Amino acid sequence: MSFDPSTTFLITCFLALMLGALQLWMWLQDRKQYALASIGSAFLLGGIASILVSLRGVAADFVSIDLANTVFAIGYGLIWTGMRQFEQRRPLPIGIVAGAAVWLLACQVPAFYGNLTARVALMSTIIASYCVAAALELLRGKVSRHLPSRLPLAWLLLINACLHAARAPLLVLTPVPGDARLLPTSSAWFGFVSMSAIIVIVGVSVFLISLAKELAEQRSIAALAAARDASDRANEEKSRFLARMSHELRTLLNSVLGMAQSLARDPGLSPAQHERAATLERAGRHLTAIVNDVLDLGRVEAGRLELAPRAVDLRGLLDEVIDFNRSAAEEEGVALDLRLHAALPLAVLADPVRLRQILLNLLGNAVKFTPAGGQIVLAAQPVPAGLEFAVTDDGPGVPADQRERLFRDYERMGADAAGTAGTGLGLAITAALARAMGGGVAYAPGPDGRGSRFSATLPLPEAPLPVAATPRAETEAARLAQGLRILVVDDIAANRMVAEALLTQAGHQVQSSADGPSAIAVLEGGMPLPDAVLMDVHMPGMDGLEATARIRALPGAAGRVPVIAVTAEAAPEEVRACLEAGMDGHVAKPIDSAALLAAIGEAQRRRAAAVAP
Repeated sequence: MSFDPSTTFLITCFLALMLGALQLWMWLQDRKQYALASIGSAFLLGGIASILVSLRGVAADFVSIDLANTVFAIGYGLIWTGMRQFEQRRPLPIGIVAGAAVWLLACQVPAFYGNLTARVALMSTIIASYCVAAALELLRGKVSRHLPSRLPLAWLLLINACLHAARAPLLVLTPVPGDARLLPTSSAWFGFVSMSAIIVIVGVSVFLISLAKELAEQRSIAALAAARDASDRANEEKSRFLARMSHELRTLLNSVLGMAQSLARDPGLSPAQHERAATLERAGRHLTAIVNDVLDLGRVEAGRLELAPRAVDLRGLLDEVIDFNRSAAEEEGVALDLRLHAALPLAVLADPVRLRQILLNLLGNAVKFTPAGGQIVLAAQPVPAGLEFAVTDDGPGVPADQRERLFRDYERMGADAAGTAGTGLGLAITAALARAMGGGVAYAPGPDGRGSRFSATLPLPEAPLPVAATPRAETEAARLAQGLRILVVDDIAANRMVAEALLTQAGHQVQSSADGPSAIAVLEGGMPLPDAVLMDVHMPGMDGLEATARIRALPGAAGRVPVIAVTAEAAPEEVRACLEAGMDGHVAKPIDSAALLAAIGEAQRRRAAAVAP
């Protein structure tokens, strides 16, 4: 049986050129895959060498023997180099040309050059050595260790090494008479091995492409993970910045708003002075609302918004929202109406603070833009996606070309022209809160194309109606919050002055401490103990959490004194940390007088209930 060497090498040429072009094209799509450039070049060199070999007996021996095998050797050197590059090891130029150099030196020996078996043995050894070296690069590699194509590719390279290494022994076992310059045509085994090597090379190419794809995916996953980690770090930095800014802004606003509240309630002021103080208080509250909006939006964007769902009396919450906006609507000459669907549940599972915030933002926005004599309707009804809360007004509406900007940050469309105040964050925060609650917000023109209809659709499941506080309990809490001895603990003198002014106006006796140790010393000093402690959290040395823990460790009644956090740290996790430290309540700075007195009364009521027989 014989084989046609020219046909074999022409097949090899076609396959090598096609596979080499494919790998170079893939490299052009992903320039970081340097291995594909090396291996694609190797296959192209293999195709060129196959053409030169097929010219045996036609072209000069230097071309068809010397140069052809030199190109083959360099091609396999590039395959080995490509495997190194897959494993992110640097190429070794000496290694690439080492096989070619050995071949050219051997060709200078006449006895070697005239012996076909010797030439085949040397080239087979060179090719097998490169294949084994390439396989070892993969087998000991770290970069591609977990990629599925690595092991099959390494084994194919080893099989290719064995096939090439077998050609010389086959020629020895089945000697072929004839011209040593020509390839054997009568050796069936030699032809079978040569064709098998071609098939294996095709498999090698397929697994090379597969490995390149897997490495690209691995790199993409690593890039995504790095981007995720960078985003997490950025969010952490943003959260720390927000926490710091929240503390600093609330601390300064506490002095402004606290003193404004005290002045506005001072009976010694003239009517004109009362009006000025009231204006200052309103400005302070507006500035506080802006700060809260900015911090809320930042918290949402940083992924740190926490929801606290519980059973909420839906009708009561909606009535409260309407009542809150009624005075502002009356000042503008606008009517407010509440319309509830008959199938609306009595109570839902929701975060009441965030649900109230969504509705207040929508109603407040409608009040700003509705002209005198207009009407605003808050409607609630069940829909397939949950509950829909819609605020409809008969104001100017929103032009079609501006609607896509409605829920973006800091957009104040028409606000400047209408002379309304705000930052343009209300609708953006409303949309963010709705998304956080699993729903969304939408805009549509009002009935007959007049005015606007803003709706929030939220998936709020029905819940049992919560037990409302009895009037007797509320009266008892108010009674307990009168004429108390209050210890105010804060390292900033202005904050102590604000608390003292508000509490003194409410009829309480106030004692102040500038740090945790001095507050503990007051409680250890014995009777009379304070009825409540207002504790700042962020203090140098011993912070409020540690001071509270030490108070709780005191023996007797001193360890049971109600402690209320009064702090600029107002994030949900910060509130939770205060309660876990043993505090009885939390009031955020800037202090609202009513909220402070309510917290003191509630803490007194709970302590009284705890010690009651």
